Amino acid sequence: HWTLSDAQAGALFGPNSSRLHQIRSESNAWIVIYEAEGKSTRRPMSIRGTKAEIEHATKLILETIKRHDRKLPLKYNHKRG
Repeated sequence: HWTLSDAQAGALFGPNSSRLHQIRSESNAWIVIYEAEGKSTRRPMSIRGTKAEIEHATKLILETIKRHDRKLPLKYNHKRG
């Protein structure tokens, strides 16, 4: 599970969710970005698929976020769910 700031989620969605669709298509991974819960400013994100699909999606996600804002930290919790 990952948590993203709103800015990071926006970078991943892109215009009309086009970037997220592209990452899903290229990696063949199942990626969902959820709404922040309660007063949290972080949005949970889940990635599922084969090990190779998850690794490819992770690479594309990190590249996308890095391109759009090098200052935003990405928190990653390695627990798989």
